[in-house]
Amino acid sequence: MPNMKVPDKFLHIRNTSFDQCADECSRNCSCMAYAYANLSSAGGTMGDTSRCLVWTGDLIDMEKASFFHENLYIRLAESPVQKKNSFLKMLLPIIACVLLVTFGTLVWTSRGTEKRTLAR
Repeated sequence: MPNMKVPDKFLHIRNTSFDQCADECSRNCSCMAYAYANLSSAGGTMGDTSRCLVWTGDLIDMEKASFFHENLYIRLAESPVQKKNSFLKMLLPIIACVLLVTFGTLVWTSRGTEKRTLAR
C-alpha cells in the first residue's frame, strides 16, 4: 500500500536489505505487515543504511496520506494454490521413497529365489 502513514507499535530492525526485511516478516508467524526504507541516499542516521519496520500486532493508527512516502507491505494469508503446491512438495518425496523401498524389496526377493534355485 503506497503512501501510508505507518501504524504505531513496530519493531525496528537495523541495517537490512529489502529481501531480508521481507524474510523477517515471513519467518515470524505473528507478523502482520512490514515497511522498508533505504536510507543510504539520505545519509542515514547513527550508521543505519536502511530501516525495516515490522508489526506483530494489530495495525492501529494507519491511514493513507499524500505527504507520507512509506510503502506498507501487508502480509496475506496463504492462497489455496500455495497450499496445494506445499502438499505436493511433501507428497512426492514420500511416493519416491515408497517406490524405492518396493523396488529394493523386489530385487532382494528375486536374488534370494535365484540363489535357492541354483542350490537345488
